[in-house]
Amino acid sequence: MASNTVECMNRMAYDAASEIVRVSEGEQPLWNVAK
Repeated sequence: MASNTVECMNRMAYDAASEIVRVSEGEQPLWNVAK
């Protein structure tokens, strides 16, 4: 249930958006996704 808090949801959204920006700028992602 801890991942259902507003604070956690905001943090997950921030981290996802920062990874998108990072990759769009040509940098390597901090957290790779396994294929």
